[in-house]
Amino acid sequence: MRDTAPGAAKALGAELAQDAVLAAVDPTRCPLCGGPNTCAMETARATGQPQPPCWCTQVSFSAELLARVPAAARNKACVCARCAAAENTRAMQSVTTRARGDR
Repeated sequence: MRDTAPGAAKALGAELAQDAVLAAVDPTRCPLCGGPNTCAMETARATGQPQPPCWCTQVSFSAELLARVPAAARNKACVCARCAAAENTRAMQSVTTRARGDR
């Protein structure tokens, strides 16, 4: 039997591949380094036990850092404190360098 909609098979294959990527996202791991993200919200979801506010609610994430998160992991897994701190350090070094006129 001939497939009357070749585009449909291709779309289904792409959808299945995307589902596999989403299933592979571990919400307890940082999508940038793969280390534990210590997300209190995920811990509460997984255990059913209330948690104190997550550390991430107390910090700001730069647009540059968030842009580095793979599309499949966005809104699925939190960046860890170490990656957030490293990004903030890089941003501060860049600002300091520009202020001094270094190149």
